Amino acid sequence: MKKLFVILILFTGVRLFPQPLIQYVNPFIGTAPASTESARRHGSGTEDKGQTFPAVGRPFGMTQWTPETRTTETKCVAPYYYNDRFITGFRGSHWMSGSCTQDYGSASLMPFTSSKPDTLTVNPASSFSHKSETASPSYY
Repeated sequence: MKKLFVILILFTGVRLFPQPLIQYVNPFIGTAPASTESARRHGSGTEDKGQTFPAVGRPFGMTQWTPETRTTETKCVAPYYYNDRFITGFRGSHWMSGSCTQDYGSASLMPFTSSKPDTLTVNPASSFSHKSETASPSYY
């Protein structure tokens, strides 16, 4: 009976001071080339990149939405790299974050305003600054 009482006392305080842990998540981790000595020594090609992207989606969801700075579907090239300065759209992707694998392709959308419809085919990218970029697990 004493053990049960101690366990109940321990668990009653768990929810007294809940903390919003989402503020500690940084979705940009792994979106730029590695800068550690070990990565510089052993990494080459795409191996020095974390291959993650700041996706917004449900955990284990089939599709995640992410900003796109690379329009390719090439193996081991993630849709977003932090060092890129142009955004080419917003991709609904099946890319498995942290890997070199995408699954079933993707679809990209790029909002634009122009009186010339052919502008998008000439230059589909827009420059952007990280100063105005905000990301969390539920928002980009």
